[in-house]
Amino acid sequence: MDPPSPSHGAMSPHAVEPDLAALLPPPGTAMWLPIPSFPDPTAEAPPSPQEPTPAIEPTEPPKIAAVSPGPPHESVVPPDPVSAEVLGPAPPAVESSATTIPPLLVADVSETPLPPPAPVASPPPLSPPGSPVGLGFGKLSIRLDGPRARVTTLRTETISGTITGGPTTRLVLHANGMVTELPRDAGGFEVPVVLQLGTNHLKVVATDWRGHEIEDAIAVEYVPPPASERIAITSPADGHTLASEDPPFVVVEGKVEDGKVSTIWLAANDRRVPVHVQGGRFREAIPVVEPVVRLWAEVALNGGSSQRSRTVTILAAPGAPATGVLIIDWPAGVNGAHAEVSAVWRANPGRLDVPGQPVAVPALGEVSPGTPPGAFYLRNMKPGVYTFVLRYRTSAGAEVQPALWLPGKDGPSGRKLKPISLNGTGRIVLARILLPYGILWEQDDWFTGQSQSFDTVTKFRLPDGVTWTERKGDLR
Repeated sequence: MDPPSPSHGAMSPHAVEPDLAALLPPPGTAMWLPIPSFPDPTAEAPPSPQEPTPAIEPTEPPKIAAVSPGPPHESVVPPDPVSAEVLGPAPPAVESSATTIPPLLVADVSETPLPPPAPVASPPPLSPPGSPVGLGFGKLSIRLDGPRARVTTLRTETISGTITGGPTTRLVLHANGMVTELPRDAGGFEVPVVLQLGTNHLKVVATDWRGHEIEDAIAVEYVPPPASERIAITSPADGHTLASEDPPFVVVEGKVEDGKVSTIWLAANDRRVPVHVQGGRFREAIPVVEPVVRLWAEVALNGGSSQRSRTVTILAAPGAPATGVLIIDWPAGVNGAHAEVSAVWRANPGRLDVPGQPVAVPALGEVSPGTPPGAFYLRNMKPGVYTFVLRYRTSAGAEVQPALWLPGKDGPSGRKLKPISLNGTGRIVLARILLPYGILWEQDDWFTGQSQSFDTVTKFRLPDGVTWTERKGDLR
């Protein structure tokens, strides 16, 4: 058989192999890619053989401008004899009613930069829950009435304020180291405060149902009126200093010029005590639990303005051990009553299997003839739980107001305990106190939670790791 001739499309053995790279368009130009035609499924069916088929006029393909960095120009692929020889003749055109899909334009985008990402707005910073003065956490707010700082010549100042935005679970007043619970009346509060000489920093703290605390504070400077000779402190002398072996008390004696006066007020820093006057003279024991105690006496004469004695300064014993002081204010007219205070100390508040140690709480002694002892003290107090117990005997019923001063990291702090009613003979627990925190068992807001068993109650505070357990029978 003879070899095929070149007319059938076969290459001659003497033909030169074409350069295929020369067949490609230069970089940066566009080229046409043939895409087959597909029948349009939405097109109408072709006419029946009886009807003549309309002729379709051929249209010239559009010319597309090349996409390149250079100047715009028109570009079409020219016929190439070499490619024609290699690929053979082009197939004949097929006429069809199918929809023609336009050629796909392929552009060189290798150097086209991507658009920068759209900026994303950062979320606004969270607002703080509240400001410490006048603003609250969430909706709750508190505001004390009057200017932020003021001066008064009155020994007792009335502090009032408003609470808005929701109910409170606890409301307390901090005044010169004393903490006082306030009634949680809807909308506001009003409480008299005994001022000490100089500037008094007063703060009211409210606690909402979530346990958040809000506060507002003011400063009131007390400038007493000029001293009067119609009332005076005769003992102790100004500048008196206690010795290390002395009880942490000083017995104050004085006189009043007006023999009709039956009661005066004795002030010791931030504490104000009513004192009975008999025959123009008075006598009272005052605790000295701070390094410096300033004393003076006040009285309102003939319904006029208050008269005030000269100030007497008392100095505590240097290097005195940590001492707690218990004061019981007996009402006037209670004579012949007997009172005795004792305490039990437990080193580990979270354990009840170790028995507590009894601790003696001596009394100062009889201050006025016939009156029961009202001043007790406990030296060398240590960390742990102290339970103070009062044993009493009275011939008539009486309601007394105990107060407790305790050592602390920031100095001694005092607080009033719940009033108690005494009648006949009995025993009553005055207070359970946790040192060195100075917390009473009843201060549930200080703890973060509690648990109960069949016969015990345990309160705890996290993350401090404080645990305090008591028997239910002892809490009745």
